[in-house]
Amino acid sequence: MKTAVLACVVVAARGLVPPRGAVLPRGAAVARRAAADEGVVSALGRLREDLEALDADAAARPRVSSGEAAALAASVSAAAAAPFLENPALAELGVPAAALVVAAVGVAAEYGGRVATATAKEVAAVALRTASEAEAALAAAERAKSACPLCAGLAAAAAAVALALPRAAPPLLLGAAPVAGALCAAVGALAHARAAARAAAAENLGRRRFASSAEVGATWRSQTEMVFARDLSERRRHATVALALLPAPLAALVPGSGQFRAVAAASASAAQAAYHVAAAEWGVAHAADAVADKQRTAAIIDTYANQAARVGALLPFTSALAGLCAAAAAVVVEVAPAAAVLFPAAGAVCAAAASVSKACCEADASAAAAASRGLVAAKKRGGTFAGAALRGF
Repeated sequence: MKTAVLACVVVAARGLVPPRGAVLPRGAAVARRAAADEGVVSALGRLREDLEALDADAAARPRVSSGEAAALAASVSAAAAAPFLENPALAELGVPAAALVVAAVGVAAEYGGRVATATAKEVAAVALRTASEAEAALAAAERAKSACPLCAGLAAAAAAVALALPRAAPPLLLGAAPVAGALCAAVGALAHARAAARAAAAENLGRRRFASSAEVGATWRSQTEMVFARDLSERRRHATVALALLPAPLAALVPGSGQFRAVAAASASAAQAAYHVAAAEWGVAHAADAVADKQRTAAIIDTYANQAARVGALLPFTSALAGLCAAAAAVVVEVAPAAAVLFPAAGAVCAAAASVSKACCEADASAAAAASRGLVAAKKRGGTFAGAALRGF
C-alpha cells in the first residue's frame, strides 16, 4: 500500500515539475506577446517602406518642370548679363525684373503645392467620414442582431418546457410552448433580416462615392426604380416573417401524441431561431471585415495626406525667401549692380526648392487618390450563409 502511494506521489510530482528545457505558461504568453509585437512592428515597417518607396519614385521623376527650369535659367542669365550692358537703365531694370520672375515661379510652385495638399486632405476627410459612417451602420447591424440570440434562447426554453410537461397536461398548456417558440422564431427572423440589411449597407458604403463615372452609371437607379426596390424589400421582409411562422405548424402535423407534437413544433422553432442566429452572425462578421478594410484604407489615405502636408510646410518659407531676394535685388541694384546679380540666383535656388516641394505634394496627393480606390474594391461577400455552411461541411 505504501509503495502504491509513493508511486502516485512520484507521478504527481513529475506532472507538477516541468521537464528540463520546457517553457513555462507565463513564458509562453510572453513569447506570444513578443511575437505579436514583432508582427505589428513589421507591419509598420512595411508601411514606412511603402512611403519611402513613394518618395523615391517621386525623386526619380523630374521635380522641376521644363517650363520652370527654362524661366529660372533665363532669368538668372538675364540678371547676370544686365550689369554688362552699355545702358545703366537697362541694368537697373533687368535685375529686379529677373528677380520678380524668379519670385513668381516660387509663388506659383507654392500655389500648386498648397492645392495638391488641400486636395489630399479633402480626399482623406471624405474617406475618414465614409469609414465612420460604415462603422455606425455596423453598430446598427450589431444592435439589430442582438435580438437573435435572445430569441434562440427563448425558443430553446420553450422546447425544454414542452419536453418537461407530462403527457396528461392540458392541451392549452401543451400548445403554449410551441406558440411561444414560433413567435420567438418569427422575431428572430425579423431581427436577422434587419441585421442583414444594415450589414449590407455597412459593407457597400463608399463604393459609389469613390467609383468612377462608368461604374456609377452601371448601377444608377431612377427615383421610380428606388421606390420599387424599397417596396420589394418590404415585401421580402413580410414574407420572411410569414415563412418563419410555418415550420412550427408543419412540425405539429407529425403523427404521435399531443406532447410529442408539441415537442416537435417547439424544437423546429428552436432550430429555426438558431439558424437565424448563425446567419446573422455570418452577415455581420462579413460586414465587420469590410468595415475594418475601409478603416485601414482611410488610415492609409490620411497618412499620405499628412505626408503631403509635411512636405508642403516648406512652401511658404521658400516663396517668402524668393520674394525677399526680389526686394533685395531691387534695392542693391541702385548701389552695386554687379552684386545685385547674386539675389536672382539665390531666389532661383529657393524657387527650385519650392518646385521640388510642389512635386512631392502632388505625388502624395496622387497616392491618396489612388489609395481611395481601395474603398471601391473592398472585399465583397462571397455567396450566402447556406453556401458557406455547405462548404464548411
